[in-house]
Amino acid sequence: MDALDQFLCAEFRKGPPGTPMAQRTAFGWTLFGSVDGIETAPSHLQSLNCDVQLYRALTRLWELEEVPQKTHITDEERYCEDCFEATHRRASDGRFVVELPLKSDVPLGASRNNAVRNLLRLKRRHYRDENLRLRYNEVMKELIEMKHMELAPESSNQTFYMPHHPVVKESSLTTKLRVMFNASAKSATGNSLNYALFVWPQLQQDLFSILTRSRMHRYAVTADIAKMYRQLCVSPKHVDLQ
Repeated sequence: MDALDQFLCAEFRKGPPGTPMAQRTAFGWTLFGSVDGIETAPSHLQSLNCDVQLYRALTRLWELEEVPQKTHITDEERYCEDCFEATHRRASDGRFVVELPLKSDVPLGASRNNAVRNLLRLKRRHYRDENLRLRYNEVMKELIEMKHMELAPESSNQTFYMPHHPVVKESSLTTKLRVMFNASAKSATGNSLNYALFVWPQLQQDLFSILTRSRMHRYAVTADIAKMYRQLCVSPKHVDLQ
């Protein structure tokens, strides 16, 4: 209706009562109005029968609305998958032992001096906050007791020293202090350990898909894996990089 004035012409013809009227448009003449006096055409009833069940139609509708799944991976992601398939194994305690997907063309330089400077800054912070020092030491002691950390012996392998610092979250119900290891710290060559590693493909579904799918069920259950990132062991071949 907003564009009606653009194709209506001024010519308009009106006949006797009971006959249709004619209006000239940009597309030609159009007829409208009553047609009294014309013999009424026989009535016909048209019907359409559909045997498609409702749930099948709704299923198809949801399938059309779904976000398409990623069906291709990059060459780097393919390399990571092949590396995992060829090198991973299970330890005697059931945990996986994996190698790091290192880039051959990214050299790592000396990193110990930077890590030592960070450690000295952390010690000065501990001197000012006794509570922080005690909690930090507890976390480090736990790492040793769980055999997730050990004294670094002399090694001829390639090494990388990761600085670490505390992250305090008092609102957390479980872990109020976490020790974060910074694998993005740069070495003498300007490269970090993170930069020297290939990026693995994302295996878990995104949070939006999980929340959307949970609406289809009456109950939803969540769980937590304790110390999840430390349940994977790094191969002795690459353990000195951490």
